[in-house]
Amino acid sequence: PERSLVPFGGIAEKMGTESVPVVNPRFSLSCWRVSDDLLIIDSRHSELALPTEALLNNILGALGGDTMTVPRAEVLSWPMYDDPSAPKHEEAARETIGAMLGGMLEARPAKFCLLMGVNATHFVLPVELSSPGADQLVTPKEQRYSDCLGKSFSLGELGVTAIVVPGLSDMLQTPSLKAVTWKAIQPLRIR
Repeated sequence: PERSLVPFGGIAEKMGTESVPVVNPRFSLSCWRVSDDLLIIDSRHSELALPTEALLNNILGALGGDTMTVPRAEVLSWPMYDDPSAPKHEEAARETIGAMLGGMLEARPAKFCLLMGVNATHFVLPVELSSPGADQLVTPKEQRYSDCLGKSFSLGELGVTAIVVPGLSDMLQTPSLKAVTWKAIQPLRIR
């Protein structure tokens, strides 16, 4: 059967008469501005009730920062509005999160943005940077995250370098992931 892709406005892949329905994601991100040079965005999983901020404080201390209490997180939730007519698809989420991040960085520029976990990577990192090849739009977000894990990407339009590491909740549930994070964040160490 002939295959055609419908643009992001009506995300669907058609094969003959079959189509994949549009998925409206639901997620939250925690954002911390921890220094003049560093913004951290984590894939939030508050339903797990894990001590994520304590782990973040330990990571920052190991980088050579002050061992102080991490500032209160700014939480970005999607969808942002209950308005049924407001777009809620992935591209709208990506554009909205990108605009909010752009506003944060315009008001207070940073050198680095630590993207922690699947949702932070998927909705902040531009698609064209994260997975090469012609099938970028159909790559599952977990695969994109896996491809990016431990790597850094220049986000020229935002003036920052994004570093992709496991989410705080993931590291607490699978402690071996801390090694991936530690290796990837070495450029952030205060000497």
